[in-house]
Amino acid sequence: MHKSKFVTYITAVVLTVGIGAGLSVAADWAPPVQEAPASNAPAPINVGANAQTKDGPITFRGIIETTLGGIKFPDGTIQTTANTAGAPGAPYNLVLKQTACQWISPAASGKAVCPAGQYMAGQITDGRSYCCNPTDSLSEVWDVVARADKPVQDLSNWSNEKTVTWVADAPINGVRVSGDSNDGGYCYASWGTGHVATYLHDGRYGYYNVNRQSYSIFSSGCPTYPPSFSNDGVAKICQAWRPRGTLPTRKTEVDIPAGTVITLKSNFMDGVDSGLINCKMEVKRQ
Repeated sequence: MHKSKFVTYITAVVLTVGIGAGLSVAADWAPPVQEAPASNAPAPINVGANAQTKDGPITFRGIIETTLGGIKFPDGTIQTTANTAGAPGAPYNLVLKQTACQWISPAASGKAVCPAGQYMAGQITDGRSYCCNPTDSLSEVWDVVARADKPVQDLSNWSNEKTVTWVADAPINGVRVSGDSNDGGYCYASWGTGHVATYLHDGRYGYYNVNRQSYSIFSSGCPTYPPSFSNDGVAKICQAWRPRGTLPTRKTEVDIPAGTVITLKSNFMDGVDSGLINCKMEVKRQ
């Protein structure tokens, strides 16, 4: 009888040690990298660097924070509590610090899509979107590689577009454009597979840069609205006479190989006095 108890004690100790070791090993697990098989519980969000795709809604009970970049939506839309007051800025500072921001009115499709290089910081009840430039990281180094300046002219219409090209001397992962103008105009960089453009203002009515014709409130409006900028260097925009100002800086993340030709174009819409535009293109080398 004493022998039987002794064996039982030894067995209990062995089982306890074995279970403890098993739990220790089980705790050292790798995060899942794919969807759970049928009838299994969904996988948790990965902690490591592996990408993970989640179909269906997801709920966070705290603030979402990002250490690099921001939150990107492929179609440029976001669902948010409406800012009924319509005041830019205050409710929308959660994603990134804002530099130049602007309100974008909805297109015919009913969506207000932010221009390339901007993120959507919010929407209001009338459908407008608040679009902002991301704040540059302190580690980013941007180099000026091209300028496309148009001298002072008195045209009372669109000037002729000026083109400057630059050949990438290294792989490029960022392109941004900026400028200032008298009355209006645009600064526009393209490289065949992408583009980034900035302009001081646009409108459904005004002078169309394609044919220099005027479209007033008594017509059907500008043939191209909102403005269109293509990857192959074609700009279509209507502008009316407005005060001089600084064009918002626009940038976009890219993957451009060395040897790629990047084209910077500039043009301005002259008003009642002589007009001009100064454009600058900068790149961030990999």
